[in-house]
Amino acid sequence: MANRLASNLEAAFWSLQSLTWDDYLALPEFQAEVQSTARLLAERLTGERRVLDLGCGTGSHSLALAELGCSVTGVDFSPGMLRKAREKASARPGPNLCFQTADLNRPLPFDAALFDGVLAAAVLQCATDPKGFLAEIRRVLVPGGWLLLVTVDSRSRPAAKLRLRTTPAKWLVRRLKAIANRFRSERKYDHDTLRGMLLTAGFEVVSSSPGQTTWRWLCRAPPAAASGSGG
Repeated sequence: MANRLASNLEAAFWSLQSLTWDDYLALPEFQAEVQSTARLLAERLTGERRVLDLGCGTGSHSLALAELGCSVTGVDFSPGMLRKAREKASARPGPNLCFQTADLNRPLPFDAALFDGVLAAAVLQCATDPKGFLAEIRRVLVPGGWLLLVTVDSRSRPAAKLRLRTTPAKWLVRRLKAIANRFRSERKYDHDTLRGMLLTAGFEVVSSSPGQTTWRWLCRAPPAAASGSGG
């Protein structure tokens, strides 16, 4: 019961976030980061280029990946985020993009070896079991598939939020989010810890680089001969 309540409150928090989330993404530096992140993953993919966007939020990365020719499944457990994502996708309909509900703290509702690439942007800090989370990513990736893990990096965060347009309603939403954040706990990992977690999960860290507000870890799953159960 307590876990269900916590999950519902977390989903409500992110639905609240959805009301102002795209205000940040409308800023040029954030738009550029979304596009460069999508390219970093898409350029590594071959074949059907099937991508799973974990914690897709309002769908900005999913849309960017679809525009680069990937077949994208975006998942989130926040009804508000998914509603926004579907609204944005409806303006650019196509057969290569869909959204569905999934809780990233549970086993993913997909068959093994289904995706050529996985994008996990700013979601690892919300995983209650990061080892299990990375193992699930390995499970749904094809052997030799690609993971792009994007983590929040406060050292590179710009002061862009100071230039956000606001209205009384949006000001109130941001204040409510700030209050809610005081009662939430997100797990933060330094770079050495993150690299160790990825290596322990069986991924090869191909590159790591900063974005405007993030750090991006481009990783590859083991090839077929070396793939295992993870963990």
